[in-house]
Order: sequence, then C-alpha cells, then structure tokens
Amino acid sequence: MASTAISLILLYATAMLYNNSIIYALELALAVLAVRIILGSMGSSVTGVSRGNINTVLIRTIAHETKFSVGLLAACFLFQWQLSSLMLFQFIAVNLTLQAALTLLITNLVLKNKTNNQETEPDHSAKKAIVLGTGELAREATCGTLDSIESDISVIGFLDYKRTGMWSYRDIPLLGHPEKLKEIISLQQVDCVIVAVELDELPQAKASALLAEQMGVAVVVMSQLFYLKLSRSKTVKVGNIPAFEYSSAPVGKFSLSFKGFSDRIGALVGLILFLPLMIAAAIAIKIESRGPVFFRQTRSGINGKTFKLWKFRTMEIDAEKKKAELLAKNEMSGPVFKITDDPRVTKVGRFLRKYSIDEFPQFMNVLMGDMSLVGPRPPLPSEVAGFEPWQHRKLSVKPGLTCLWQADGRNSIDFEDWMKMDLKYIDNWSLWEDTKIIARTIPTVLKGSGK
Repeated sequence: MASTAISLILLYATAMLYNNSIIYALELALAVLAVRIILGSMGSSVTGVSRGNINTVLIRTIAHETKFSVGLLAACFLFQWQLSSLMLFQFIAVNLTLQAALTLLITNLVLKNKTNNQETEPDHSAKKAIVLGTGELAREATCGTLDSIESDISVIGFLDYKRTGMWSYRDIPLLGHPEKLKEIISLQQVDCVIVAVELDELPQAKASALLAEQMGVAVVVMSQLFYLKLSRSKTVKVGNIPAFEYSSAPVGKFSLSFKGFSDRIGALVGLILFLPLMIAAAIAIKIESRGPVFFRQTRSGINGKTFKLWKFRTMEIDAEKKKAELLAKNEMSGPVFKITDDPRVTKVGRFLRKYSIDEFPQFMNVLMGDMSLVGPRPPLPSEVAGFEPWQHRKLSVKPGLTCLWQADGRNSIDFEDWMKMDLKYIDNWSLWEDTKIIARTIPTVLKGSGK
C-alpha cells in the first residue's frame, strides 16, 4: 500500500510540475490505481525475509515496478494521453528509485523488529524439537535454529549418550540419556527429533530414530541417512544446514491445505445446519439437570499438543469423581476407559450420545484449527501416557470428528484394533478417503449407533 501511495503522490507532483490540470492529474492517479490492482502489486512483501535474501526482495520490487511502468505506459497509449516523454521518464526513474529505497528501509526495519522479538518473546507457533547429541554437529544445528530468523524450530533440550550432570548450551538444558526419549514424547509436545550425534554413536541413534518414527514424531537427520520403514523423506534446513526429514504423517502441500480449508468450510456449514438441534439439546440438558450445558476436557492433538475439546454435557456434574469407582467395570483394553451402560450418563445424555449430537460442538474445535472433520479421535493425555510407542503414531495427524471405526459403527472394537484402524487411516490418507468416511458416517449417525 505504501508503494501505491508513493506512486500517486509522485505522479501528482510530476503532473503539477509540468503544468497539467488537477482533473488530468486525477485521471493519471486512477490509471496508477488500476494498473496496481491489475498487476496485484499494491506493495512488495517483506515478510519472511532474512539477512541472506534482502537482494531477492529488492529484485522482486524492481520487477514489480518495471511491470507497473510498462502497464502505465500501455494505459497512456490506450487512452491517448498526450504526455511529455521527459515527464514520463522522470516519473518512472524517480518512482523506481524511491520504491527500491522504501523496500530496503522496510526490510531492515522488519529484520530489526523480528530480531528484537526473537530475543524477548518465545515463538509459540514454532515446532518443538529434541536434539540427539551434544557434540559439534548438535551445537551447530542448535545455533542454526536460534540464529536464523526464518527457522520454525524451537529446541527444548538435548539428549546424549555420554554426557551427564548439569549441562546446557545457550540456555537449552541437557534432559538426560536418550533412553528418556519415549517418556519425554509421551508427556509433552514434541514435533521432531534432530539426530546430530557423532559418528561412533550412529548405531545407538538409529534405535532412537526408529522409536521416534514409531511414535509418529518427525525425524530430522543431520548429514547421515537412516532407512526408516514407514516414513517419507524430504529435504529441509535446520537453520542454514541441509538435512533430511523423515515423517510417517501424510504429505502433499496442496492436499493438506485443501483439507484444512474444507474442514473449516464444513465445520461452518455444520454449525449453521445443526444450530436449531444444538439449541434444543442445550435446553434439554438445562431442564433435566443442574450444571453447565457444555463439557470441556483437555485432549491431546497433533504431536501431543493439548487443546480443550467441546462436547454437550451428557453425564452428571460429578462424573469424573465417580470414575474411580467404575474402573473395575472397564470394557476396553489398554489405557482407555469405556463401559456400555455407564450409570453417570443422564437420560438426555444417552439420547445425545445415541445420535452423536453430543459431538456437534466440536465443529468449533475444527473452526479453531485443533481438529479436522476426519481423523483419529483425540485421546486424553493420561491415555497417551499409557500408549505403546507404535500407538503414539496416531498423534502424527490432527484428530477428527470421525474416522474409520466410527464410520463403520464399530463401538465394541478392541483398543488395539482401534489403534490399528487409526494407523491404517494415516498410512492410506487421501482427500477421497476422507470423503468416503464422511459419506459412511452420516447413515451410521442417523441409525443411532452411538453409545
């Protein structure tokens, strides 16, 4: 927008300098706006810049302004404006110079601001990473993440086979031996493991890499390559150092972006479509028993990131306190708790569960980006802590409102089979598969197969 304003002011001043009328200057100003809009160059973007690519941004700006100049000359020819060649040349030359200077100024200000923010404010959107190793390669990788403005990785700690005791590097602590990797991933958000060990530690590091893969956490290998059974690799940069990332999660930038877009559209449509039913459910809950209409519970999302899941309350308000008394009646294997005729469920709640109406508020979770329409159901953090490593891989994608076993109406499925179906979904994910699952879920819900 600033570049357009400069062009307008400069053009007006140039037109007045050559004794053109105000009306004529306004016509030229409209032409400037039209050309800017058509070219889609209302201003050059300086987001995502670093010290190493200022020249790229500058060249992009010059290219934009060259296109703008050609477009303006074409407009002058099209409308047969009798303009002085000297005036046009002077405007184009000064405009190009000012735009380049403005770009350099804004770019440097953005860089300075980003540097200050990086030093004073933690980046909550950064990927949480564990570095395997504390040697030169590990420290170099860590410096790359800390010193690069473009890095989206935040190192939360080191694991090392040899080093012990109180040790840290650039205020990032040693968390212990790599044997603790399973525990760390189970108890907190870990998006990737950066393998940066010394050559003599590679045989041991391979076991850690396989464990991370089994648990659905991306593996970034510095300089060395491992053959991981389920993962697909891609080249990435840790700071400015080339590396390979191995991930067993679905890939495909366009497909995943379209999934995210369609999730939000579908959630919005769902909220609008089922709003009357949701209002009726809320009234019924309030009439039947005291307590809140909604039940909010902490769940584990992608890579262990926790969020608040929304549901209609279907149980008595002290249901969590009574859970301990019912543990002996648990019908599920593994860390999950479920019984068929749960005495804590209210009459209205039983109806809402039968037709899955209690899950409708989760459209809000989808709109907020915590969930997808289709994906493995989000587990409790306490359940995640009890997962086997291979079961943890279900957290490598966003959780969803429905998945394979819900779509097939299989409420009595064993926990291990449930996990296998979730992993089958992840390994065979596609937009078409999501569409088929949604299509199968609708009749399952209408038949009242929920419990």
